[in-house]
Amino acid sequence: MLALKRRIVVLLITFILLVTGGAGLTAVGTDFMPDSDEGLFVIEVELDHGTNLARTQETVEEIEDLLEDYDEVEHYLSTIGSTAKWEVCLLILTLPRLS
Repeated sequence: MLALKRRIVVLLITFILLVTGGAGLTAVGTDFMPDSDEGLFVIEVELDHGTNLARTQETVEEIEDLLEDYDEVEHYLSTIGSTAKWEVCLLILTLPRLS
């Protein structure tokens, strides 16, 4: 009830808080997800149902051959698994970026 009796004071305080919050936002910034380079990325490949393991291995080797061409790729790890179809996951670690 006190707020209803002192509407002008409540509105003034609300306005001051709004302005202060806006000023703080401009000082801090609004990057909720800052740019980052973790030096890591993943390649996931799904092959058609019925693809045999040898063809899956060939696909992985083709991708690994492409990765070998990049000096930035320091290490990579390939895994092959099966649920209803063959799935391939490659985890690639890159060298740190020079400034």
